[in-house]
Amino acid sequence: MSYVLNGRLRARCSADVVEPVANQTVLIYWVPEGEVGDFTVRPHDEARAREYLLLAQGRTDPEGNFGIQIGRDTLFGHRGSTREYAGGPLQIEVYHRGAGGETEPAQFSVGQIQPAWSGTGDQQNAHYEEVISAAHWARVKTALDEWTIVGTVRRTDGAPASGYHVFAYDADPVHDDFLGSIQTSGDGTFRLDYKGSDFRPTPIAGLDIERGGPELYFHVQDADGSVVYEEPSSRGAQSDRARSPNWVHVELKVQGPGITPSIPTPAN
Repeated sequence: MSYVLNGRLRARCSADVVEPVANQTVLIYWVPEGEVGDFTVRPHDEARAREYLLLAQGRTDPEGNFGIQIGRDTLFGHRGSTREYAGGPLQIEVYHRGAGGETEPAQFSVGQIQPAWSGTGDQQNAHYEEVISAAHWARVKTALDEWTIVGTVRRTDGAPASGYHVFAYDADPVHDDFLGSIQTSGDGTFRLDYKGSDFRPTPIAGLDIERGGPELYFHVQDADGSVVYEEPSSRGAQSDRARSPNWVHVELKVQGPGITPSIPTPAN
């Protein structure tokens, strides 16, 4: 008997943003009796120690979809003891290489499932979908040292600022860090991904200034390169920007070329 698990993995980044777990390796493990399948980010040695339980693996597409077959000849076990999968519970894990493949990979457990197998003949099929919680996804992003800013740039009349360039910075006591820049899309939205190494180093040897996330502030240029929005570095010290988490959403409102709008001070 062979078993085919078709599924989709997504992750919640915030209350209203969900993204696919795209182009990553899905690992399917047999579940030993009594093992609890809680979410966890596994240390590398722990992940290697579980290799004898691995039944099958596959890869998600850009939308987080996957299809993995556990064949009739799939055996697992160690120390000379092997067995054939017979439709029981499965442990779903992901080996994540990071968004750009330039980071140390992280393996994490999504959880245990008991697939509702159905079918005729020699093949059983089941479907599985999971949306990883925002808290758990933040732990994965932390393990990968990946950081993301998403947002929208609008003009004061409410129209989206399409084709504008957003520049993100981390305010430091000695030297501010440039985190990157990105052009807004047709609806004024943008997404900027960066690494912890972009803001964590400090120019003073032996001095650990950065603790937690960056202290964010932004500049915006229009399509002609004119500055239309310029926050002072002190904006990063305010409560909604200081020690920013791995996933941040911002709304920026710009005026005409060369005009810096007033920056509201959020309530503490």
